Amino acid sequence: MTPPVQPSTEDAMQTSYKLREAHLAAEHIPLIRALAVARCRRWLADRGIVLGGPGQDAVDAAVQDAMLVLTELLTNVIKHVIHRGTCWPPSDEPVTYRDAPEWVELDLVLEETSVLTLLIVVRDGDPGGPMLDTTEPGDFEGGLGLGLVRAVSNDQWGWEPTGGGKAVWARCPLAALN
Repeated sequence: MTPPVQPSTEDAMQTSYKLREAHLAAEHIPLIRALAVARCRRWLADRGIVLGGPGQDAVDAAVQDAMLVLTELLTNVIKHVIHRGTCWPPSDEPVTYRDAPEWVELDLVLEETSVLTLLIVVRDGDPGGPMLDTTEPGDFEGGLGLGLVRAVSNDQWGWEPTGGGKAVWARCPLAALN
């Protein structure tokens, strides 16, 4: 299955993708992650940091953590915006599509301060904000994704309403700069 990914911009510090919403599904996430990892590798290499290199285990782990955040944010769009019937807790409703814009937008932005940070922004056409799960682990499968996002991003995440939708974002530290 060909993923519905269309690069829309790419520059030294930001890469944006448009994801065709009507066809976006969970099986596309590995390819989207691969694109994001490749971009992170290029950004880090441009700064002399090579993933998998000697002494780079912490950076490798940080990139994997950032990809976990990316996966959770995209999965939330798939479950709660595109496929209403598969939201948590599980429902017997059939899977339906909401009236929403044609694209989900994904922005990856490298921020340079004393720490290289990956800002991940996912925009969709649902104006409803995301909700942190308050159930106990093990109550049902799923529902803990935003808790993972919060933990991995050191509580540097949030959401903002946009014209007719929302943007959910998280900042993930990648590497300290010397």
